[in-house]
Amino acid sequence: MKSSRILIICLILVSLAVATLFISWLVQDKRKMNILVLNKTVPHKNLNEHESFFWILNKNRFAFNNRELYKPDKDYYGFFPLKTKDEKEYYIKSIRLTDIDSLAQTYDAMYCIDAYGVFYADWYRGLSDSDNSTLIYGGLNQNDYYLLKEMKEAGKLIMAEYHTLGQPTNPLIRYKTQDLFDFSWTGWTGRYFKSLDIKDGEVPQWIINKFTAMYNKKWPYKNEGIVFYNNNRIVVLENGIHLNSPFPVVETNLEYQSEYNLPSKIPFTGWFNVIESSEVNQTMAKLNIPTTDAGEKALFKAGIPVNFPFIIQHSMDYLFYYFAGDISENDVPYFTFAFMPNEKLQRIFYSRDENDPKRFFWEYYKPLITGVLEDYYKFNLQSKE
Repeated sequence: MKSSRILIICLILVSLAVATLFISWLVQDKRKMNILVLNKTVPHKNLNEHESFFWILNKNRFAFNNRELYKPDKDYYGFFPLKTKDEKEYYIKSIRLTDIDSLAQTYDAMYCIDAYGVFYADWYRGLSDSDNSTLIYGGLNQNDYYLLKEMKEAGKLIMAEYHTLGQPTNPLIRYKTQDLFDFSWTGWTGRYFKSLDIKDGEVPQWIINKFTAMYNKKWPYKNEGIVFYNNNRIVVLENGIHLNSPFPVVETNLEYQSEYNLPSKIPFTGWFNVIESSEVNQTMAKLNIPTTDAGEKALFKAGIPVNFPFIIQHSMDYLFYYFAGDISENDVPYFTFAFMPNEKLQRIFYSRDENDPKRFFWEYYKPLITGVLEDYYKFNLQSKE
């Protein structure tokens, strides 16, 4: 009986604490920031590709025209899965040429989260060879480019990441977009895999097929490691042979560590592309590949640097950020945005292990994106309300 009373009291106290946190969040003023989110890669309704960005918008009470908070299943441009994949129904919300001027005037910021798109292999069950799959919708197009250009000329905040420039984007659009923001993609893309063993099924089959065609031999790798690909070229770095540690590491410049409260180093386990940037942009962070001598030689032979820009920024005559990783795809409990008062409470969502991939959202993505949005609101939008 006594233990039951204690349990009831504990439940009441927890409920009161949760209610207090929610009310504290709810009574905060909404702040107007009109953000156009472009995500063409939403084959499923779990919304993992952009839900963590909407988590930050709602946590900080940013709203469209000071009305409703943002909804991750509605407030974006791109591919919308309407029903289950078996029923094969979807809707596409595209940027139309006739709307570009009005969109550039209406929106304060634009975030190109993913332009890869959706292929039939992603959408229909039973298909696994995405390398030979037909594209349903995807790639940065001419209208997207025109809107980016208008937003730049209007001095609006522009953010873009990872697959904004990759296939299936037309090479001409890629070139024009790179020229617009003074950086370029080398053509190389990479990712960490917890296991390179074929039996574990982590490495996509199309990568294995390309490796087999390239080297005319079976896939030999077993340990964790990093895979790079560029068209039909594959470079595999295996931990213990080519790598001193298995994870690519984001290393942030000291001034930005202080400005955005970021760690000096943090592992990154998602997809990334290898980019180059001109001197008109500032490199906020680099991605370092922790190679052995053998790994460094393998990268050098392929023309891949052991470290390269991961986050670039331009903040003089226009405001632009490019993130060379798939940084918005995070596994975060979406409902928690209304119950997260400080950094101490967030520790329950990831382990103390420095290689826990969940750390990246809480310790890097969250403070970085929050800082970018807060600064933009403070210096460009707050006085207009």
